[in-house]
Amino acid sequence: MVITAEFRNTTVAVVSQYPLLGTLDLASSTGDTIEVLLDRPSAEALRNPLIWQIERFKEEQRKNRMIGKPPRIDQGVDEMGVDVLARARDKVQGVAPGEVTLAELNLARETLGSGGGDIGAALYVVALRGGEADAGLIESFLYGDSAEEFGDLALKCLCRYLGLIERYRSLVRSLIMSDQDAWYGSRAAAIFLSDVYFKNYADDELGCRLVTIFCNSRDREQGAARDALVVLLDIKDKLEDPHGLLPVTPTADVRLIREVAQRRFGCV
Repeated sequence: MVITAEFRNTTVAVVSQYPLLGTLDLASSTGDTIEVLLDRPSAEALRNPLIWQIERFKEEQRKNRMIGKPPRIDQGVDEMGVDVLARARDKVQGVAPGEVTLAELNLARETLGSGGGDIGAALYVVALRGGEADAGLIESFLYGDSAEEFGDLALKCLCRYLGLIERYRSLVRSLIMSDQDAWYGSRAAAIFLSDVYFKNYADDELGCRLVTIFCNSRDREQGAARDALVVLLDIKDKLEDPHGLLPVTPTADVRLIREVAQRRFGCV
């Protein structure tokens, strides 16, 4: 059986020998929703390329918004008309051959410094091929109008890719503890960094905050909290719905996640 999905005229296929067991819904911050019939063993294999396609689409939207604005630096198109930054991003993400050159890295740095051009691609390139000294360039996109568009990616770049969680731990914590987003998707972005936050670090209050979010059906980040807790507690293989594919989390899974989390973090 070949399971296929299409997003913006791009087809993604996964070969499976198992019967269909459910659906996977993916919603991007652009408002697009994808529903795909699939089986559990194929879920993660299919979800990753779809998410990658969504991220590429979001970056295309960002670039389109720059059309008509005067560029403040060379936009980086080579003699063959190829977008240099997009190619460099593909290389650091492992979807194109080759290594990022120093010239490409410096172009990405210049792009972040100018605030114009393909910011999304530049963030990936600098975070994955740059170093701690580049943190200031990336951090600027956590604040102001830039955060609405690039805050979630900038936070991930700083904490996960550059490994600077110690420097930004208080920010990640405050975003999770907050009842409202600082920018669109900021709470979810921070929750998805829980594995980095809790690595060799204890914070029972924040752990209990994740439990509270998970137990609140009205909190739109309930699903993010569920996924974070499953990873932190290392209980995926004990769940009826280990990948969180069902529209409603099974009662047994809710009970297990809650009880194990409460024991670990000492929640009341």
